[in-house]
Amino acid sequence: LVNFIQYIYIMNKIINYIIGIARAWPIIIILAPFLSYFLTHNNDLLLLSFVLILSDCFNHFLKYSIFKPLLGSKEYPIIGSGSRPKGANNCGLFTTKTGKIHPGSYGMPSGHSQSALFFSSYAIHQLLDSNMNESMKMYGIFLFISLGLGIMYSRVYLKCHTIQQVIAGGLLGSILGTLYYNNKDFIKQQLNL
Repeated sequence: LVNFIQYIYIMNKIINYIIGIARAWPIIIILAPFLSYFLTHNNDLLLLSFVLILSDCFNHFLKYSIFKPLLGSKEYPIIGSGSRPKGANNCGLFTTKTGKIHPGSYGMPSGHSQSALFFSSYAIHQLLDSNMNESMKMYGIFLFISLGLGIMYSRVYLKCHTIQQVIAGGLLGSILGTLYYNNKDFIKQQLNL
């Protein structure tokens, strides 16, 4: 019985660490390429961090300037509600002592899902165009798809978003990540990088 209780305790700690990483994911994927730039001096990494910040700002604009005025707190067929689910607590990047979310916080589209799928779709395109062997590419694609879907699942699991909000954020992130990847050389040319 003691071993079983220790096992449950350890598993609970591991799950809490994973949830903590998922909660802070948007800031992690902005900081990782930014800090990597200083090790590699690769301008692509610096630009990726900047574009991820712009994507986050775009999500904020969509939430509060488009979706909140359009959807409000009503429930719509298929689309669902734009408001966060009832009982949503600690939905930001970090937890707070009270666990309360900002009173004006809105859920549609999920910013975590958008940033996760932006990064995953960008990374998958990068892998596909690389000269890695095919099996490594497949492992990488599996890893990035799992990572993106895991972040999306965590937002529903934590009751911070509805399934529709997570899907909307994920689709938007995938589209933006693909658009960025396909146009990054043009963007670098325009910025003289």
